[in-house]
Amino acid sequence: MVMKQNSGKYWRTERFILSLSTQKKIALLVQKSHEARGKAKELLEVAKKAVEIAIENNEKEALEYISKADKKLKNLITLKKN
Repeated sequence: MVMKQNSGKYWRTERFILSLSTQKKIALLVQKSHEARGKAKELLEVAKKAVEIAIENNEKEALEYISKADKKLKNLITLKKN
């Protein structure tokens, strides 16, 4: 929506109607964006936990945790696609 000032006092709006195919493309991109954001949050939590494990225990356990978490995330992503 575009807003234009009309005679200095009021705002007038102009509406643009997008084609159905464009609307579907935008909806798909928004959906993918939400999925990517969710995955990024999950990966950040895995990284934070791995750092904690590395500090408290050792690097080997932290790497094992990351490996297990990575497999779990890949399984979740595969399930979401199907």
